[in-house]
Amino acid sequence: MKIVVGFLLSILFSSFVVAAGSHPNQQEKLQEIQKQLEAITAINMLEERGVTTATAWPIAKAPSYFFSIDVLYWKAFLGGSEFASINNSLGTELPISGSIKSDSLDWNWGLKAALGKVLNYDQWGLFAEWTYFNTHGSSKAHGGVENSLVPLKGSYAQSVQRACSQVKLNFINLDVNLCRYYFISRNLAFQPRIGIKNTWNKLEQEVFYSQGDSLLGNLASTSDRSKMWGIGPNAGIDSTWYLGKNFFISGLFSASALYSYFRVNQTSTVTTHPESSLLLTEKNHRFVPNLQWKLGLGWNRYFSNKQRRIDLSLAYEALYYFRLNQMFALSEFQNTFRAQGLSEDVSMYGVTFNAQYCF
Repeated sequence: MKIVVGFLLSILFSSFVVAAGSHPNQQEKLQEIQKQLEAITAINMLEERGVTTATAWPIAKAPSYFFSIDVLYWKAFLGGSEFASINNSLGTELPISGSIKSDSLDWNWGLKAALGKVLNYDQWGLFAEWTYFNTHGSSKAHGGVENSLVPLKGSYAQSVQRACSQVKLNFINLDVNLCRYYFISRNLAFQPRIGIKNTWNKLEQEVFYSQGDSLLGNLASTSDRSKMWGIGPNAGIDSTWYLGKNFFISGLFSASALYSYFRVNQTSTVTTHPESSLLLTEKNHRFVPNLQWKLGLGWNRYFSNKQRRIDLSLAYEALYYFRLNQMFALSEFQNTFRAQGLSEDVSMYGVTFNAQYCF
């Protein structure tokens, strides 16, 4: 392809050289054409010449700027939130059959904001994107005449008839990326990106058990907290397929590996035996991989002689964090307890409405 393009350019240039030699008044046109050829010619790191890719930035003239606001309506899923096992019998003898009850987080609103600049160097862009999402949820489980509940959180391990769980998630993310936006065909544009991802996340779960044989009308409660801050490299690619009449389809896929610091604690208390309260704490470091993907439909419009543009889009977006939940899991061992980290995944997904202004 490069040989063919170079060959065509050389023929075109040679023809105008001949024309200029025979017609001196064509010299100015020849110089103008030479400037145009230089404008679309690029030299790579191997000192080879080729045709440059056309920029896909909304405002081609650099420097230009863009600002966007995203309204999120997301739901989160927390792995490791199981808090009770529904036993199909009143006893605890083996074999035990039943089902597991886990907590559920509600749909909630979030916010995302980005600010960027198209640089003078080779149409590269630099932008920062901030995301905030907060949600909570609660679930209950009940025993019956012929079944009971087995607690799965904390130090209380005898059957009960009532269990209630409340869970919260607080998520903040900051990405700083360097990218280049260019067309690879008439209607298809790519935007590869590379940068740094910062994530702050806090998980909380409180579980209450009641109506157990040894509780005597009191409660057994467990409170878990897992706080995380992670930083690491992020890489991805954004694509835009222009459909015509100002409509387009956009997609995004990115991945990161965050070196993360965790602070985890669990407090378990039985009101009938406050002297047997259990407090566990841990600080550790883990690598947390992360995936992000988005697919949506959008519309744009220019104004002010193509010096301004507004983009509106609606997309499905998802974030997936591996090993983000590091809460404790307790198990009985020789009349005592053994604790280990859960290392469960957390995902967030839903609808994202984006409004972007370029100037």
